Amino acid sequence: MAAYPHLFLPLKVGSHFLKNRIVMAPVETGLEKQDYFDPRVVEFYEERARGDGPGLFILGNGVVHETGLRNLKDPVLTAGLLNNAVRLTSVIHESGSKVLLQLQHHGAGADHMFAVSASRFRNRDTGRTLHRAPGLLVSHLISQYSLFAYHAILHGEFDGVEIYGGRLSLPNVFSSRLFNRRHDKWGLQARTLFAVELVRRIRSFVGPAPIISYRLSLLDLHAGGSEWHDLLAFAQALHYEGVNLFSFDIGFTPNSVPVNSDLTPAGVWVPFMEKFSREIKVPVIFGHRMPGPDRLDDILQNNITSLVEIGRPLIADARWVEHVHTGKPVRPCTLCPHGCTRPDRREGREMLACIADPYVLRRSHKHPGGLDILVVGGGPAGMAAAREGALRGHKITLVDEGPELGGLYRLCAKIQGRSSIAELLKVQERELVELGVEIIRNTRATAQWIEDNYSGSRILLATGKESCMPDIPGIDTPNVLSLEDLLQGRVPVGHRVAVIGSGNVAVDVTRHLCTHDLKAHDEWCCAWGIGDPAEHIGGTLGVIPHLNPAPRKVYLINETNETTEELFAHERRLYEVQWLRMHGVNIFDEANVEQIDSHSVRVSCEGEEGSTILRVDHIVVVGDREANAELQNELTELGIPFEAAGSMKFKAPFGTAGEAALDGIYVLQALEKRSL
Repeated sequence: MAAYPHLFLPLKVGSHFLKNRIVMAPVETGLEKQDYFDPRVVEFYEERARGDGPGLFILGNGVVHETGLRNLKDPVLTAGLLNNAVRLTSVIHESGSKVLLQLQHHGAGADHMFAVSASRFRNRDTGRTLHRAPGLLVSHLISQYSLFAYHAILHGEFDGVEIYGGRLSLPNVFSSRLFNRRHDKWGLQARTLFAVELVRRIRSFVGPAPIISYRLSLLDLHAGGSEWHDLLAFAQALHYEGVNLFSFDIGFTPNSVPVNSDLTPAGVWVPFMEKFSREIKVPVIFGHRMPGPDRLDDILQNNITSLVEIGRPLIADARWVEHVHTGKPVRPCTLCPHGCTRPDRREGREMLACIADPYVLRRSHKHPGGLDILVVGGGPAGMAAAREGALRGHKITLVDEGPELGGLYRLCAKIQGRSSIAELLKVQERELVELGVEIIRNTRATAQWIEDNYSGSRILLATGKESCMPDIPGIDTPNVLSLEDLLQGRVPVGHRVAVIGSGNVAVDVTRHLCTHDLKAHDEWCCAWGIGDPAEHIGGTLGVIPHLNPAPRKVYLINETNETTEELFAHERRLYEVQWLRMHGVNIFDEANVEQIDSHSVRVSCEGEEGSTILRVDHIVVVGDREANAELQNELTELGIPFEAAGSMKFKAPFGTAGEAALDGIYVLQALEKRSL
């Protein structure tokens, strides 16, 4: 049994005792628009709280006023809504855990015409010009915060509240010398008055017992950010007025530096949080890209009044806390680029999704009669269908032509920052075995083989997709590689490489080819221009120091109508593009590849005259993928009924493996319906 004595020590915060030092970070489920306390949301938290769950939960999205909505389609808190919160808080309390409601006003980060800030300015990320909040509105907003804190604790039975004061939230822009240029009582040397008055008023409303946590911006990562001594004085003032717990945010915007990405070394922010913790004698929550349980326990050993915040790992594995406590394998988070902590509404997916747990927030039910199902294909779709089928009481046989399950997704573990994929596949395969799934390897399933051996079984095809080479003159040149060629190492890649493709997969491949893996804390911080906040305002050095030379010269050729920068700006991941440019990558957007030969590729771009000839050793094509329909055609000819995965459109084998897995489950459901 694994022992983490400090991770599972109780801690007193205010008048409350937490059963362990683990905090579940706020999560956006994507169901807030329908019902803030939807039964599926209640079930989501109940599953994570049950047994050895986190000692503290923080629920997000508690927007206190219409001007503070991220966008106008999001919900705003009401007293009636908080009355219904008991459905959720009661299931958390049954497990012995505590729960806080995070009160928010997105301030300058809001994306609508009514957005307000401390002063008038334009947000480059949203393109909105923020209105200066009138003095009367400021006073009203403080009252709204206080009123909803009171309702949350009295009627919603929350154990306290957290004030969100990070990034471009209203409390942070009022406290910032960069954004607050007012000359009334809320400006000049009284910039922190808004937040201090906010805490004072909330404490007067809720009394001494409830927890008041404050999530403050520890590092603004901007030359106009807070000075360290001002930040400490601000925190002391908040503590004096009633804050008994601090948590942290990093950076004004998520676009500038990878705070929680696969680019970020685990635990890189811990030294900055320890620096704060040594100065402020109040419990603090360490968070953002936290390391594994061993290092978490070491962190808590050195910081005896602290907690650690876990978000994505608890989405990937609902029983994460229990598995860590008992020494069982944990289903790891792969830090996939879609950011489960912010559902990607741009692609129409409203609900939270996760490759490690594709059925998260979607209820699973036992099928009335167990079926005998043959799943062909051991990629994400096939493995997800097999697991879900076994959970529903079916007899599942999974056949794959390779020696290992995972398909192309397994190859992606070789890409820099994706090593957790291999661990995830190992855990998923172990789960299949424990669920009684029969796994047949190194076997190519043909229609005749299926008819001879599984004539009485229902057939589910998850044979994946194959690379589809574009129609470009010279595409059959030997120096043109597919994604599989690159990842399997079939050809040693030269020093000058062109990557043809767009989106997450193309950028990840480009990064893999051009960068060194930076894991050391000091080396990584130096590369991103991050310094000691006590010596550098906002924690930024102001310059990007010299980087080690890139191992290759790489060109990224994007043939879509959307520029690479526009794509990643939408996803708030501009740092991906910045990192490539820091390593000398030339990006050709809205490009047309005219010709390929053994030593070059000729490219023309929209709106530019003439063509550019790039001298390269190899060309990697990361293009569309086509469904492998060979087996489908064979089965159709023999009259053998089947259901096939592949209805969902996706390109990237790892960026959207979650959709592939979910597709496999949907196909399983279709097969069940047809069998009734």
